Amino acid sequence: MTYQHILLATLDFMGPPGPVAPEVASWPDEALRNLDGTDERFGLQDTAFWPLVLTSPAFEPATETLTDEIVGRVADRTAFRVTATRGKRLLTAAELAARRAELLAYVGEARYAREMAGVTVPGGFRVATDDRSKLLLAGSRIKAEADPTYSTKWKVSPTDRVEVPASQIIAMSDAVLAFVDACFDADDAACAAILAGTITTRAEVDAFIAHALP
Repeated sequence: MTYQHILLATLDFMGPPGPVAPEVASWPDEALRNLDGTDERFGLQDTAFWPLVLTSPAFEPATETLTDEIVGRVADRTAFRVTATRGKRLLTAAELAARRAELLAYVGEARYAREMAGVTVPGGFRVATDDRSKLLLAGSRIKAEADPTYSTKWKVSPTDRVEVPASQIIAMSDAVLAFVDACFDADDAACAAILAGTITTRAEVDAFIAHALP
């Protein structure tokens, strides 16, 4: 807990916020509201330590960051507390570049996670789209294109496999390829939005990818 040492008569602030004096460090907040009853040797008469309630200001994460500076302190004699706001400042050019680089790298992570998460294909069932599953589907497509009578069983859940003919294998492959293309299109669009300053946080990247690839 951070406190503000104040002069009770005028509510002037006595130094910056911090811990209470060691002589009264074990006292509850109620006892710290007025220290007139303390030993004169402590030098705390007509003062108090009131809790500091710190809030964050509105800021633009694309160009600003919060600081440890405490501004706008106001003493509330009724609530026995001091309210204040954290400071903020503009990001430096180096910080802006580092933040963009981190977000651009995160786009690749978010896109890859979605790309590996599976997609619904013609026939109404969902297929896995991890790298091994895509290789298996590519192999089945080669066989299906060479032999229109070919069919195979495809695992669509931990307990279910369905029979798929050659034509459906090709349709499944087309759907997965289109999905992967869409994933990379979303990746490109998210990166462009970061460079334009319209995406500034990881949460916004996640929301963008989720909207582009429901």
